[in-house]
Amino acid sequence: MSKKPDKKNKVRFISSIQSRIILLVFVTTLLFILIAMLSVLPIVRSSLGATQESYTNDVAASYGTLLGNYVKEKGLGAVAEDEAVKMLADIQIDKQESSYAYVVDLDGTMLYHPTKEKIGQPVENSVVKQILSDIAVGKPQETHTYEYEFKGETKYAGVYPDVENGFLLVISSDKKEVMKVNDKIMMVCSIGFFVAFIICMVLGVIIARIISKPISKMTETTERFSTLDLRGDEKETRMGNRKDEIGVMERALMELRNQFSNVVREIQVQSAKLQEAAVSLGTSAGETVNHVEQVDKAVGEIAEGAVSQADETQKATENVVRMGSMVEETN
Repeated sequence: MSKKPDKKNKVRFISSIQSRIILLVFVTTLLFILIAMLSVLPIVRSSLGATQESYTNDVAASYGTLLGNYVKEKGLGAVAEDEAVKMLADIQIDKQESSYAYVVDLDGTMLYHPTKEKIGQPVENSVVKQILSDIAVGKPQETHTYEYEFKGETKYAGVYPDVENGFLLVISSDKKEVMKVNDKIMMVCSIGFFVAFIICMVLGVIIARIISKPISKMTETTERFSTLDLRGDEKETRMGNRKDEIGVMERALMELRNQFSNVVREIQVQSAKLQEAAVSLGTSAGETVNHVEQVDKAVGEIAEGAVSQADETQKATENVVRMGSMVEETN
């Protein structure tokens, strides 16, 4: 009589192959996302900085050339005229609200600034002061974008030096506003990485189930073997037709079942033969018992006859003795 499979052999999820595959996918995906973010973000920041510098240089060079032609035609004092003021007020870096332009003469005096109170005042920008110092000693200057600190904030300053016409055009913007683009890219990347993470986890769960399901099926089959239940089913046949390692394992398990079935059948045949031999032996033993009883009875009868004959012999001996005595007496 077969017994039911032991439920104690049931594997907990935390100890199963499925959970390990899911954990592997989780760790791998998480590491990939972290590596991607740590490698992409610096590149994005660097690229944004280079783009900002290049764009600021182009804007400064373009407007500086226009202003230089205007000053060359009308003089440096024309910077304060409405036409020049309107042109300078419209200068902006890629719609950045923090960006603005101002003009400084080679003495460091503000010729134009969006804040009217600063016009006529000495320039405060340390970068511009250094450029003016370099110009004063005859060091050549080119249009360039600088990064500097001003009142605790990091700023960009695109400087167009026009030594011939005696002015510097400076276009300033806040770095934090430029980095807003980086924040947007970061947010988009984070959303993309999160979606990719969820997709990878779902795929990991599906793959883990695909891998663990046939193993669980083979485990159930093996447990049935332990209860002498050697029946097969279509699922086992389908798994045996697979070309992967699962198919190899299932075919080996089916071969084991066939060999085990042959052993069981052989045991059954030998058991039947043994039972027949036992019945025959029992019959022979019964007959032997009967013969022994008959022999015992015969021996008993012989013993009884021997005792009776001994009594008769003794009586005959006594009669002979008596007759001898009588003969003696007669003599």
